[in-house]
Amino acid sequence: MLYMACHWGLDYSQSGVSYMVPIYLNRMASYRGPAGGSPRVSEALLKSIFEQQGQIRTNGRIARIIVENGTARGVELEDGTRYVANKAVVSTIDTHQTFLKYVGEEKLDKEFVEMIRVWQWEKWSLAVQHLALAERPRFKAAASQPDLDDAFIYVLGYESLADLKGHWDAMARGELPAGAGFHCCFPSVHDSFQAPAGRASGLISQMAPFQLANGGSERWLNRHHREETCERQRAVLARYAPNVSGENVLWNYLSAPADLENKFANMVHGSYKQGAYHPLQMGFLRPNQDCSQYRTPVKGLYLGGASVAPGGMVIFGPGYNCANAIAEDFQIPKWWKEPDYVTAARDGGYV
Repeated sequence: MLYMACHWGLDYSQSGVSYMVPIYLNRMASYRGPAGGSPRVSEALLKSIFEQQGQIRTNGRIARIIVENGTARGVELEDGTRYVANKAVVSTIDTHQTFLKYVGEEKLDKEFVEMIRVWQWEKWSLAVQHLALAERPRFKAAASQPDLDDAFIYVLGYESLADLKGHWDAMARGELPAGAGFHCCFPSVHDSFQAPAGRASGLISQMAPFQLANGGSERWLNRHHREETCERQRAVLARYAPNVSGENVLWNYLSAPADLENKFANMVHGSYKQGAYHPLQMGFLRPNQDCSQYRTPVKGLYLGGASVAPGGMVIFGPGYNCANAIAEDFQIPKWWKEPDYVTAARDGGYV
């Protein structure tokens, strides 16, 4: 239980954020996987946008957010293409890039710039190994509890509280212990879309420091270090499922913390929540008191990513709340309805 709370962003030694634990307990008991894999989710989102006559532009690198007389007017790409906003510009990337890189410090109040600069990133990131297996894993413990072979999520490598704390303490030093634990899953056991008949797909998700003590983030790009990390992860897995080794591993690939930053514009420092879950970075202080209502000091510029409340976890909360703020500011009729669970929370006095 402690591992899952830490995996989703909490530091076991951090006070003031324990109200997040019940949310994570609920998530632990409500694991879901889309048939066909996570790309199905993004495909559904694209379809929804197209149905509302929206458009998508990919492979465009932003040069700046166009700000004139204190108002966001649009965005300009590196190739000179300009998109002019009719009403609003929405950023779903982190506040550092949004304000310091794309708006520009010279257009912002100095105190506001300082609030952006002191933003704390997570202390750890993700090292995820993808596996193609000749056969599904068989766990030793399933000899007495057969259902274990059909579990959705496995948390392995932590035989004591000290093991978990040792892993997290090591990451603070920029280290990843050889026997560090992780959680893993084998989607094809439950979803035939994810592997050919008789084969299996696997995923090892391990918390790891972005900046390594010996070599910094660049060390993650070293082939030998990547292979060593994969071997260490599989060695831990093989302690519990001996057949996931040797010739059974047909193919593997490591998505390291440095890869996350290189591939995704909104994952600076390998951040998967756009900033640490710290008492001074949560609720009305996420990302700061000037932007926590999705509006910003730049008129017409809104925030809708994980750097604003309620944060990450792929719950669509920041985007939903941002859309409501824009609709209210510009008197735009909402074609969406409030989710039932939000209505229930409001009726119960929780919202």
